[in-house]
Amino acid sequence: MLILLWIVSFFTAFFLTITLVYFFTFLHKKQPRPFHQACELTVYVTCIYPLSLLVTAAFILIMMLLFPFYWLRGR
Repeated sequence: MLILLWIVSFFTAFFLTITLVYFFTFLHKKQPRPFHQACELTVYVTCIYPLSLLVTAAFILIMMLLFPFYWLRGR
């Protein structure tokens, strides 16, 4: 149970820190709706972008693993 608390605490601090960095950056640049933009960018950078890289890497790995079967079937 303690490890779960550590994980939740880490992710909370991580997301909060990144969101605050983006928020103050957008606030300093006088962007409209800085907190909204900071939240969007935090979700994109921490969730969506790494997942897209993971899906791309998995696809390339699967294609590399399947290529020998495709090549042997064609001979």
